[in-house]
Amino acid sequence: MNHVNLNKLEAKPECNNKPINSDLKMRVNVHLNFMSESVLIKDVPTIRTIDMKKILLAPVIEHIKKIGKPVHFKTVSYYSAKDEMEVYVGVDPINENYSIRLQDLDMTERSLKPHS
Repeated sequence: MNHVNLNKLEAKPECNNKPINSDLKMRVNVHLNFMSESVLIKDVPTIRTIDMKKILLAPVIEHIKKIGKPVHFKTVSYYSAKDEMEVYVGVDPINENYSIRLQDLDMTERSLKPHS
């Protein structure tokens, strides 16, 4: 399979005593489906956009590469809870400015819901 699916992203603020919307830097837990494998990667560092409404995806993908997952030159997608469907991002390396809207996070669970 030549496809990387970020099936679920759970938002985790860097500082637990601040609201989730207040930190520019934040960490996410990534539920990754890749090469017939489903794994949870915890505390992945990422960065919000200046307007605080999106999360940059490139730092997430770079972290996944650094821990040894061979995602180079694979197609990348994620599941959007708001749109209720998979969103195609492109082929890695993705644009460093590509971002995921915070609206895509299910704030009741603070995650992108997995799809079936």
